[in-house]
Amino acid sequence: MEWTLAKKKDFRVFSQRWDTFPFNGVRRIREDECLVSIYFSEIQDRIRAKDVFELFGCHGNVVEVVIPPKPNNFGKRYGFARFTNVEDVRMLAVRLDNIVIDGKKMHANVPRFERKRRPGGGGGSGGL
Repeated sequence: MEWTLAKKKDFRVFSQRWDTFPFNGVRRIREDECLVSIYFSEIQDRIRAKDVFELFGCHGNVVEVVIPPKPNNFGKRYGFARFTNVEDVRMLAVRLDNIVIDGKKMHANVPRFERKRRPGGGGGSGGL
């Protein structure tokens, strides 16, 4: 029995990609801008990051929306939206928490853990 050499083109990666909008990444954030993240969950499978970006744009200045490919621990789809220049974070979360799409309520809240900013003010390209 002989060994056969496996070539890279024979392997396929079936990992799902993160759904992000805008697709080209986050615009440059000025030092004086305050950046706030909002966690949202229980979104339907057909909803994409661009849809959430447009929907949340009616409630504030949205910079980026990210929806991971895997569901949370409860099996529900979730994501994060980043806003700039938010005066009251709790009121923004309450307004977003009252959104109903096709008869199903989407939940929104301030994330439990706040991400630390890197020294030098760079957000990087590693997500939220």
